[in-house]
Amino acid sequence: MIAIVIACVLVVVILIFELLRVINELEYINSRQTNAELTSATRWPVIRRLVAAVNHSLVQSRNLRAQQTQQEAQIHQLLTNLTHDIKTPLTVASGYVQLMQRDAPDSQRLVRIAHNLTAVNYYVRYLMDFDVVQEQSNKLDLAEINLTTLVQEQLFDVFDDLNEKHLQLKPSLGTNIKLISDASLITRILQNLIGNWLKYATENVRVSLREKDATHIELTLANQTAVPVENIDHLVERFYTNDVARSDSKGLGLSIVANLMTRLNGTLGLSVEDGWFTVTLVFRRTDH
Repeated sequence: MIAIVIACVLVVVILIFELLRVINELEYINSRQTNAELTSATRWPVIRRLVAAVNHSLVQSRNLRAQQTQQEAQIHQLLTNLTHDIKTPLTVASGYVQLMQRDAPDSQRLVRIAHNLTAVNYYVRYLMDFDVVQEQSNKLDLAEINLTTLVQEQLFDVFDDLNEKHLQLKPSLGTNIKLISDASLITRILQNLIGNWLKYATENVRVSLREKDATHIELTLANQTAVPVENIDHLVERFYTNDVARSDSKGLGLSIVANLMTRLNGTLGLSVEDGWFTVTLVFRRTDH
């Protein structure tokens, strides 16, 4: 009887050690990019079946990842080809319309054509931005940047556009605020948010930049809006638009900003109060 008990205990101990070995192998495989599979030196059918089932799942998972990578590459190539194929004739058409408007500045037909071309250009620009987000999802070009200077440059670039829209800008920028980040992605963020000013803002816009604390920088862009902002939590969803009456917006802008901020390890907050729509960006300072 004692011999049977000892034998059973030994079997259980051996089984536990074998399971622990399998678990350790699986944790190793899951923590690395590898095509390795589980192994088993035991002849116990239950362990061999377990190892075979796990290996089958690993192979299926790798095949799905490979298919996803291939599909993402195809989508990227499609977007690149599509946007470049549209951009050139769109630019030419816009140029012709501008020339025609010089001869017939009061033509409502030309005004509608120009408006529609602007809407198409809006689509193309955001598709290009979306493509950039996907392309740069795995890489960042990190360097120290002067965020104060970068914001000032972007505001200067749209100074005439703001005046044309009769928008009064009230800036409040801290001096020489710096951080290590990807300048091209932050530029994309600013262009998207300032572009929203030009589309939706009325009367006043404001921007502030400050050091929130020793490790965080806060950038806020706000605008007065005549359109009630509803479902604010949905505005960062891809293709969602607050104004169903608008045919020239698909809600890509804030979705792109949200994705870029996540990529930069930052946060995006939205709020509406007293007719002001506010976007708050918080960047985290890092040493590398």
